[in-house]
Amino acid sequence: MKLPDFPWDALAPYGQKARAHSQGFIDLSQGTPVDPTPDFIQEELKSSSNSPSYPLTTGSASLREALKGYCVDTLGASGDFDVLPTLGSKELVALLAYLLEAKSVLIPEIAYPTYKVGALLAKAEVIE
Repeated sequence: MKLPDFPWDALAPYGQKARAHSQGFIDLSQGTPVDPTPDFIQEELKSSSNSPSYPLTTGSASLREALKGYCVDTLGASGDFDVLPTLGSKELVALLAYLLEAKSVLIPEIAYPTYKVGALLAKAEVIE
């Protein structure tokens, strides 16, 4: 199986040139943190840093319930649904074709490379 080249690698030389610019560099990549971590998050991380185990992959029940509440209260979600906390959306996107046992995956012209990689790993037909 041949996976596609990661397109961001081709942009690296342009990023280096932009970083050398006298007025600085603004990274417009999606998902790239630019703000400092808030103090309350740093404190929570410190207080849980000596836990001798990995967290549940699916998150705690209280986290999932809080996320569902947010979806209902803020986003207007309704019906019977589940949530799955992930480190980032790309991890879930990569797994969706496999989890849903997709036979084919339609990929928009502008999409994360992960869409195609996930479909290929699930042995689904890729439709671009």
